[in-house]
Amino acid sequence: AFVGPSARSGCSLRLARGRSPSMKHALIALGLAFCLVGCQDEEKCERARMATANEWEKIRHEAGRFKFQGVAGYEEMNASQKTMHLETFTLVEQQAQLVFESFAFKRISWSTGTKARDRAVKEFNGYFEKEKYVGFKGLLDSAQKRFSEAEAACR
Repeated sequence: AFVGPSARSGCSLRLARGRSPSMKHALIALGLAFCLVGCQDEEKCERARMATANEWEKIRHEAGRFKFQGVAGYEEMNASQKTMHLETFTLVEQQAQLVFESFAFKRISWSTGTKARDRAVKEFNGYFEKEKYVGFKGLLDSAQKRFSEAEAACR
């Protein structure tokens, strides 16, 4: 009888001995159909997972860059505003790192990734000068889209 794809590769078949040739052929065909769908799903998930990790790594990098240098008008901020700016981009950077790490390996840490994504988005949306960071907002939107695509492909 068809035992199924191995847990390790997801795409190999094992047949029990003692079955008739026609039964073995039917089981092989059925098993191959399952494996092809399984491999396709695995590949789709892997692509989505890697794309999500890459997007959140970009967010982390950009937030780290913006911590100490803002866009036009940054130099005119007072000390309190610069402190809030630093705190916002530091937190976004840290949360983006957590999302990246949640997707960096085959086993996705959905709970950690979801919480960190939500916190990063909330923090940026509460930033008092977010309208000056249109490019960063676009990157954040793209990263969220990738996250949703990974959820659809992998959950």
